Amino acid sequence: MNWSNDEVLAAIDELLAGADDDRADELRARIAEIAQDELPVIPIAWYRMNAAVSDRVENFELDPLEYTWRITDATLVR
Repeated sequence: MNWSNDEVLAAIDELLAGADDDRADELRARIAEIAQDELPVIPIAWYRMNAAVSDRVENFELDPLEYTWRITDATLVR
């Protein structure tokens, strides 16, 4: 699609170089903002995965790629 943004590329480079947590949050937010403003692609459909987990469950982690619920890694605390 020939879309390119130098600020996005610089932000990605900084993230890959190991930006600290606060700076990484800023960079990710800026990348998302630019993507929303410039709309290099137009989403026509998407899915959001949600989970509600009791405080008694430890080690639950939602898969960011939405491939698995990772139930085998979670444990129930009594």
